[in-house]
Amino acid sequence: MKKLTTKKKRYGVVGWGVYFATLLLGILNYVQVVPVGLLFSYMIIFLWLVHYEIEQLDKGLLLLCNGVVFVLFTSTVAGLEGSNGALFAVPEQTRIALVALVMMAGSTFLGAGGSVIANVAADHSSDRTITKNETQSLVNVEAKLKAIYRLLWAIFILIAAASMVLSILVIYY
Repeated sequence: MKKLTTKKKRYGVVGWGVYFATLLLGILNYVQVVPVGLLFSYMIIFLWLVHYEIEQLDKGLLLLCNGVVFVLFTSTVAGLEGSNGALFAVPEQTRIALVALVMMAGSTFLGAGGSVIANVAADHSSDRTITKNETQSLVNVEAKLKAIYRLLWAIFILIAAASMVLSILVIYY
């Protein structure tokens, strides 16, 4: 049976390339193409992440992060939360399709990421006996979790700084 995993990152690059090309088409007033392009990019990115050959904890975090970025960018750029940050005007029928796509993408990315992380947590649960080999594995997981914790704080600080800079730019311009 053929192995269905991949170590290639180009599929992710293609998925995000389709995403940003679709947003560019929306900015150029080809708004009718935006839902289809975003749907294709969502499918490419999601399927790539599911079949990407990395450790399960990393896969879960990638699914969560890509889902958050996809939902936030799409909601902001298309003005689904309000027209303040919208880069292009979206007709009402297209808005309904985009809202449905954002809800679907959010639930699948975040649901899949959460379940992958839950499986890792179940494997390393404290309510079962731990063998000597598993102790070393737990040490590795703890080191990764500390690194992830530091990375999340760094991302939080970067987002806060970017929000402050953008807020200042919006206020003064």
